[in-house]
Amino acid sequence: MNTSLPQSTAARLQDSTLSLGETPALIGFDGFIDSIYHVVDQRISANEFTRVSTLHDYGTRIANAAGKSTNVELVLQAIKLGGSTLPAVVKRSSSISR
Repeated sequence: MNTSLPQSTAARLQDSTLSLGETPALIGFDGFIDSIYHVVDQRISANEFTRVSTLHDYGTRIANAAGKSTNVELVLQAIKLGGSTLPAVVKRSSSISR
């Protein structure tokens, strides 16, 4: 796993000069890091492949492999900060007053 994102995030948080008393909202980081993968449908070369395009297609592939041996190749596409609560927190906090 590429550790540069978690390490740089931790460093920025530790180096922060944030004054919490003057901050109207504080959004936390839960520590989750998302790893985004593509499922390979067909390998063309060492660096090129077509991917399984839908969850339905992936599910069909898995169902067709039931009772057999199969191989599912995953290719890492991105590593990013996880969580999906930010829009909900911002929406709720916009009506909060001191």
